[in-house]
Parts: sequence; structure tokens; C-alpha cells
Amino acid sequence: MMVQINADGMTKRKSLARRVLLYAIIAFITSALIAAVLIMIGLIPLKRNGTSLPCNDLASYQTTKQIYVESSAAIDKLKSVGKSVEVNIKHADCPSRIQDKGYVEITYGNDIERDKIMKILNDDGLGIYTVLVRQ
Repeated sequence: MMVQINADGMTKRKSLARRVLLYAIIAFITSALIAAVLIMIGLIPLKRNGTSLPCNDLASYQTTKQIYVESSAAIDKLKSVGKSVEVNIKHADCPSRIQDKGYVEITYGNDIERDKIMKILNDDGLGIYTVLVRQ
């Protein structure tokens, strides 16, 4: 076997191995930076929305949608609480064996809105699983 030695005394094999290692390190660092940016902008979530949904107790998405429509008076009351209040039907992020579950998400902007929302829910109730989320 013949080995060529470069002017700096290194063999071509060692030079190639170092170059491959350098490229691997650069690729790893680049991938880590891209992943960090995607996590920071929210494209890669690290956790669910801070709530753990009881997937076994949720109604189907279609049932949730139907109850939402039937509860339009209560929904209108909730929406009238404040400008930042939004009421939306959401698909639950449940394991695949129990897909197509739904719930209502109510977003609000401050504690006063939350208190008014809670009063409406206690008085009227929607009859479906509801999550409150502060904006």
C-alpha cells in the first residue's frame, strides 16, 4: 500500500477524515440552530398548550359543534364580555385510537374578562368541555 504525504506531512487519508469530521460538525451545529429557531417561533411545539385534555371524557368533534350551535345564546353572551374574548371549537390533540374529539376554547385578555366568563359558564353552562386561555 502506498501512502502519499503532502507538503505539510499529513497523509491524504488523515486530511480526508478531518474534512469529513469538520463537515459533520458544521452540519450538526447548523441543524441545531435551525431546530432552535423553529422552536422559538413555535413551529416545533415543546408541549401542548399548557392544558392536558381528558381525551376519554371529550365529546366527538361533531357533537361539540352541534352543542356549540345549539348554545348560541350563551356563546353570544361570552363573546360580548370583551373585545379580546374569542370562542372557538377545537380539535383535541388526542392519541390516534380516540381521534375526532372536540372542545371549546375561550380566549380572554384580563382577569375581569375571565371572571365574567366564569360567571356566565356557571350560570348557563355549555354542556361541553371548555378551556379558558389567557392571551
